[in-house]
Amino acid sequence: MQPASALFFMGQSVACCAARPPHDDDDRLRSKASGLSKASGRSHVALLPLQLEGSEAEEWAIIKRSIGQDELEKLRKLRSEVQHCDQHASCQRQPFSRQPQTLLRFLRGREGDVKKASIMFINHLHWREEFGVDEKVARWQAELAGGRSRRAQLVRQFGVEVEICTDKFGVPVRLIRLSVADTAGSVREVGNEAVLLDTLLKLERTHAIVRRAMFQHQQLLRGQIQIIDVGDYGRHGVPNWYDRMLSALKHGPDLFRVVDANYPETVRKVFFIRLGFVTKGIYNSVQFMVPQRTQRKLRMFGSKAKDWIGELREELKPGQVVPAFLERDDDDAFATATPKGGRFPVGGSIDDPWDGATTVDGVIISKAVQSKPKGRSFAVANWPIWLSFVVVVLVIGWQHVSTDVAMGGW
Repeated sequence: MQPASALFFMGQSVACCAARPPHDDDDRLRSKASGLSKASGRSHVALLPLQLEGSEAEEWAIIKRSIGQDELEKLRKLRSEVQHCDQHASCQRQPFSRQPQTLLRFLRGREGDVKKASIMFINHLHWREEFGVDEKVARWQAELAGGRSRRAQLVRQFGVEVEICTDKFGVPVRLIRLSVADTAGSVREVGNEAVLLDTLLKLERTHAIVRRAMFQHQQLLRGQIQIIDVGDYGRHGVPNWYDRMLSALKHGPDLFRVVDANYPETVRKVFFIRLGFVTKGIYNSVQFMVPQRTQRKLRMFGSKAKDWIGELREELKPGQVVPAFLERDDDDAFATATPKGGRFPVGGSIDDPWDGATTVDGVIISKAVQSKPKGRSFAVANWPIWLSFVVVVLVIGWQHVSTDVAMGGW
């Protein structure tokens, strides 16, 4: 995910796994979704019988083995509620309304409320059709692969998200280096739509891989593992950490709203690494407001790799190579940290260095700080990020860090 989407993903991670409060978009779109249901003549819908053969039957069998009876009954009710969507334009390329794993994501995204999940799912189908998700994402994927447009080149050069290895189910582990992201620069130079499309490309890919892994392992998987790195790496990082975190707080919410409403259950565990004691203290003070299910998905760690590497390796296939800076805290390891991220050049060539003296909206983009690499966690002086955690945690009655951090995605 790119810089502008990195913070939003941080929110999404928490979002996708938290208990959700009443959703404004649900209220605004409820009439549209319920209108479609009424048009099909359904007030009380009888449960559809389960399929007995084919891939749909196999999927139901996997889900049935993986969840409790109460949740299974709610899932069957949801399937019955949305069966009229089988002919929806968004279900012609992929039969979303016939996929129990997909429906379960939306059911958990609304805390088991069948009616709300139905509304959320139908609104998602409308959004996919009206925005043209499949077509636009395919065009952006081709543009990015070709690397000929300026915005594709910028995204490839300054992106802060990468798949670093695979977990024990073969699902890619995603690293998001929020610490080197330039959110404002991404939006300014690439544009909101490209940032959104790049985010959607990664989300669509992630869910496709999770579904394949489900069939391969014959068990329900709750999403992917994410690592969100917020450490200050000094001369091995990017200047103006403080200002970049503030800009992330400004631009992240708009992107988050799209993901929150459309991609529940994206990740199953999120490692927040190189946090300072203030940030951890803030989280601990509001932890009582976070549902237990969400707390099990969010893992908060300080500046020492030894604190998280053991737990991380338990999630990986044996023999997976982990980047050195995630295993060690020395200067040589920090020097190898990637993606490098960086400041987006202001309307210039992608070869423009970010260590020149430039001013954007009154913020000085100065030469890189040549201090000793700290690879340190942010603490009192770097307060904006802990403020973002407060916002994230509070707004998080939010979508589950997959419903479950939208754990439940990003």
